[in-house]
Amino acid sequence: MGEFWVLAGREHLAGLRRHRAAAAAGLWPPALRDGRLIGSLPFVRMVAVTGALALDNVEPGDDIDYLVVTEPGRLWVCRALVIGVVRWAARRGVRLCPNYFRSDRALGLEDRNLFTAHELAQMVPLFGLDLYRQMRRLNLWTARFLPNAGGPPRNPPIPGPPFRLAARVLEAAGRTPAGGWLGGWEMGRQLRKFGTERGPELRFGPDHCQGHFDGHGRRTLAAFAQRLAALPEGGF
Repeated sequence: MGEFWVLAGREHLAGLRRHRAAAAAGLWPPALRDGRLIGSLPFVRMVAVTGALALDNVEPGDDIDYLVVTEPGRLWVCRALVIGVVRWAARRGVRLCPNYFRSDRALGLEDRNLFTAHELAQMVPLFGLDLYRQMRRLNLWTARFLPNAGGPPRNPPIPGPPFRLAARVLEAAGRTPAGGWLGGWEMGRQLRKFGTERGPELRFGPDHCQGHFDGHGRRTLAAFAQRLAALPEGGF
């Protein structure tokens, strides 16, 4: 994998990086395959790999995180369909975690901090590249934190989602009064379920389903601030 530059006393990180890159190489094939399947579902407009896998920084058997962007008014129906893919993947021993859904009228991110900027800059779009570019344009504030992180970090060599013709047929059925009623019922059911949940990284509504229950972002920012405060005056 070539040479690495590390801080003094941190030489072990080179071996750790090689180990985790090898683990990521084993997770990318199912991530691409199942992401492509999610992209073929009705009303899905964009799919991106997020989290540790986007950085090849995983252990064997880790979750595969996704951001899913949907057509407005169809987010909760999409989520129900995606959960079906999650359960099917689990039968094959693959752990999918699509924990972030947004509609395409809510591409601007509310939490403007280093962690969120990093998540947006590192995510790998699999489907819906035009929407990905729009999302980056609507979040130009991220350049304050990461001025050199423009454009997608990589372009996975995968074909477009299968079954798009079938998805369009199902989308037409979903736009009927019966389909609209079903979508409203599912949204109401899930919002009643999640309505009691509280947390700085939880957001549920017609255009959002952000289920970051473990507060990973806040913990990461707190640890970063603590390390900055521990640096000697004048830097390294």
